[in-house]
Amino acid sequence: MANPKYSKNWGPVLEKIKRIFNRIEEITTRITAFLIIMLTILVSWQVFARYVLNTGAFWAEEISITGMMWIAFLGASGAIWTDSHIGLRFVIEKFPDTMRKIINIINYIIMGSFSLLLFDYGITLVKKTMSGKLSATNIPIGCTYLIIPISTAFMVIFSLLKIMQAIIKFYQRDEIK
Repeated sequence: MANPKYSKNWGPVLEKIKRIFNRIEEITTRITAFLIIMLTILVSWQVFARYVLNTGAFWAEEISITGMMWIAFLGASGAIWTDSHIGLRFVIEKFPDTMRKIINIINYIIMGSFSLLLFDYGITLVKKTMSGKLSATNIPIGCTYLIIPISTAFMVIFSLLKIMQAIIKFYQRDEIK
């Protein structure tokens, strides 16, 4: 039996929050796509310059590595929100509906907890490496690691919202997507 308290009081609020975070996820996806395009152009140009022109940009490797790191972490945070992360869905689908919903909630609790831990370590890493500089670009090393606390903050928020959504749907007896 659905609990009207959840559907009347939390439903509109959760929907508004979901719309905001759908937009944030869309922006991070666009940033990630832009980074992938720029990285593809940069690496292609670097290979062409090195093997055809016998020259190359000394800074391209540092930018490429930093770009890959940013792409991976932004993609991971977006994957939590869109439920496109790696999972063993074929195993979970064998469980009864109620058990699947409980496993889904536990899954988001684990992801959120791990993300919170990674957020804490990411801040420590950024602080400890901000005084060092990359040799070719002279960018502070901490800036390359800045994506860790940024993306894991999104992961924690996304996980918390997914937990709230899953709990509400559990009590409404709706299907968790």
